[in-house]
Amino acid sequence: EHTSLMLDLGTGRATIRGRGGVTVRRDGQSVVFGAGAEPTIDDLRVAAFGARKGRSAHAAAPPPEANGRDDSVVQSQVTDSEQAFDAALARLDLAAAARILVGLEDLVTQTGESAPGGSAEDPRGSVRAMVGRLVVATQEVAARAELVGPLLDTLVELRRAARSSGDWATADAIRDRLRALGLELHDSDEETTWSLRP
Repeated sequence: EHTSLMLDLGTGRATIRGRGGVTVRRDGQSVVFGAGAEPTIDDLRVAAFGARKGRSAHAAAPPPEANGRDDSVVQSQVTDSEQAFDAALARLDLAAAARILVGLEDLVTQTGESAPGGSAEDPRGSVRAMVGRLVVATQEVAARAELVGPLLDTLVELRRAARSSGDWATADAIRDRLRALGLELHDSDEETTWSLRP
């Protein structure tokens, strides 16, 4: 398996390429950033160390309570997951948001966590709220995607016209820009079609 994690310190972004993904484990929990994901370096830091103010990223977790479960650690993990989830939604990385949500649901299931009376700190309530936000984000992405088709068809037609008139520089520039955006053009004698690049 060949997987790479490239960090661009100038832009603060990470790029994951290859067949696998990057798994960040903390306190027995995993957050997976799959191949093709482009999280921010801060997303990786939040997954690894959390984002709590006033606490060193490398500080050790407090010892568990006598019952084997430290509610503050669980709540901290919930908070960290919510922050990473919100960061993923902000960049419209629905796959990363879904992975974070599944990880949080696993945590809640494993710990059996719930707050008395469904308080605001109830991890189950956090999971439900995150599901709702993911649904809204999915609808927003779908609405945006509906705008792309006609625009892409227009660009493909402009490229076809450029090719027909021998304006290879323009045709190549359109093809290269679409490729950089993750779209692959397929030319044949009859038509040009497109597909999303893997």
